[in-house]
This record gives sequence, structure tokens and C-alpha cells, in this order.
Amino acid sequence: MRSGTAIGVGLAMAIAGASVARADVPAGKQPGHFAPLPAAQVQCQVSDAMCHRVAAYVLEHISPWIADHRLLDAVAAQNVDNAKLTNIDIDKLDIGWIDRSDKQLIDSKMKNGLSAYLKSKKDLDPDVIVEIFAFDQLGLNVGQTDPTQDYNQGDEAKYWRTVMVGSGAIFIDQVGKDDGRNVSQANLTISNAQGNPIGAMTVGIDVDKLAAATRPVVASSPTGQVGAGVALGGPPAGQ
Repeated sequence: MRSGTAIGVGLAMAIAGASVARADVPAGKQPGHFAPLPAAQVQCQVSDAMCHRVAAYVLEHISPWIADHRLLDAVAAQNVDNAKLTNIDIDKLDIGWIDRSDKQLIDSKMKNGLSAYLKSKKDLDPDVIVEIFAFDQLGLNVGQTDPTQDYNQGDEAKYWRTVMVGSGAIFIDQVGKDDGRNVSQANLTISNAQGNPIGAMTVGIDVDKLAAATRPVVASSPTGQVGAGVALGGPPAGQ
């Protein structure tokens, strides 16, 4: 991971008024400044160019999904069901998931209505989208398109930089290998109608496929001048 500047002002205004920052730079010391708006606050742990590309893709194509009632209802319901879980309970569930011994738990998350919805979203752009999963306010999986290594995400950056940051937070994690593919996980806070965070959604992005299947996007600067083109892929219009 290298340090760098935040996404330019023009692009930040063009993609939903997002305030985009480097996750590896302390708050208040970002190299650029643009007024933060509640629409989204993006933090990246990837290169500046990749942050541009992934953030634009996520904000245009992925972020609308977190307002869908199927996602909101499923996450809210699990929050009620899990309200009394202790840390010991969570550890036990996580171990059963990791060693694949708790088949009932795994099936309940892989084969539910939310998982079917998330799979339909993955199918919109299967080359770019590697996986999608959602977790509740404790960090526990609710539904998913593919098996995850663990059940509890509550001890990972994807949880701390979304649910614990608040509504509108988007965290683009560093690139890692996933079955030979270069994948960055984009993580978005899920919020209820009152604007309170209730969970988060993670979308694995194949950064090579995203770069290869791009189309130019023009961002307007605050002065009205045309900004630099931004590589942006995505499913067909209207999807």
C-alpha cells in the first residue's frame, strides 16, 4: 500500500457528493479537502488510481442496493434474533463455521431469501463481482453469495470502518488474492430509515476485470471545467 492524495474534488462531487479519503492518512491530515456530505464517506487502502475506479463503480452501481427492503429487513430481523448473544456464543458459532462443522448455521446463511437476492445482484456483473455478503450490527453474516472463511466479521476492518463509523461509510480494502484473482473488498454501511447503522455489506471486486471492462466517465470540477476521465465499469444501464 502506498500513500497518496485523496480523490480529486471534481470526481468527489460527481459521485454522489462523496467525501473520499485515504484510510492510511489520519483524519484532519488528508492532502485534499472537499466538504463531506452525508451521501457517502469513502476510505481507501488501495492506490489512488484504483480508489478512483472502485469508488466510482461502487457508488454508481452497488450503493443503491443497501436501500433495498429485502436487505434491510433481513439484517434488522437478525439483529433482533442476535440481540442476546454473548461473546462466548459468537466465538462458538464462528468456530463451527470456520471448521465447517455447523452445517445448519452455514445452510441457514447460504440458502435464505437474502442470499438469493444477493446472488441476483452478483449475476448482473459476474466477471467483476466475485462475492457479496451482508452482516449484522455484531458483524455476523446474514446472507451471502459464496462461502466466507469465517462467520464473524466483527473483529475485522470491514466492520470497524463501516458499522462503527456510521451511515454512509464505504471502506475499500487492500487487494488480496482470491483463487488467483486480484480482489478488493468494498464495504458499505447498511442504515435503517432513521439513519442508524444496522450492519454492512461487502462486495468483492475483481480489480483487473473492472479495469479491463471500463468506459469513460467525465467528472465536472467546481469551476465548471471538465475533469479527467475516470475508468468506470458496471452492469448494463437500467440494471
